[in-house]
Amino acid sequence: MDFTLESGDRPDELAGQPFRKALSDPEQDLPPQVETEFEKARGIHLVEQRTGLSRVHVVNLAEPLMASRLNVLKMVAEAKVSIDFLKFTPDGITFIVSDTHTSTVEACLKALDVEHSILRDRSVVLAHAANLRDEEGLIAQLVSEAIDSVQEIDHLGDMHDRLLFVVKASHAPELTARIKERFMEKIL
Repeated sequence: MDFTLESGDRPDELAGQPFRKALSDPEQDLPPQVETEFEKARGIHLVEQRTGLSRVHVVNLAEPLMASRLNVLKMVAEAKVSIDFLKFTPDGITFIVSDTHTSTVEACLKALDVEHSILRDRSVVLAHAANLRDEEGLIAQLVSEAIDSVQEIDHLGDMHDRLLFVVKASHAPELTARIKERFMEKIL
């Protein structure tokens, strides 16, 4: 099949000729191409907060440690409480729950007679960035910014496209604002 230009599509000397490389010459006056964006631009593109959380820290669990951890998690699961940010500590576990389930979790831990602490009024600050782990130094810069802006970070986690900080709820707006100010491109 032979494609040819119709008059009016190109200057007269090219009308009626098959498409050829000369038509892609940047000096030619070609119509602009609209590109489809297949992936997000590098760097931070969204910062969000999730509020209404509590941090649970269970310590000094009995040996065998793994069985004790599983007992705690089993009781919380049987109470139909969803947890996030589960982390193993040298002698226990720590995790995040919704404020609405904090009392239920506390009752479970008391029933198990395990040593624990609960920090209420926590928020998660999420910094979204495409290919976060591939951006040299970005995680370190974000963590440094968090350390400079809040007194304490309860949890820190990362995924392929976001870094998550669990902090005191009163510190979350400042951390969110600082990340936006220092890492997000200004859109005019």
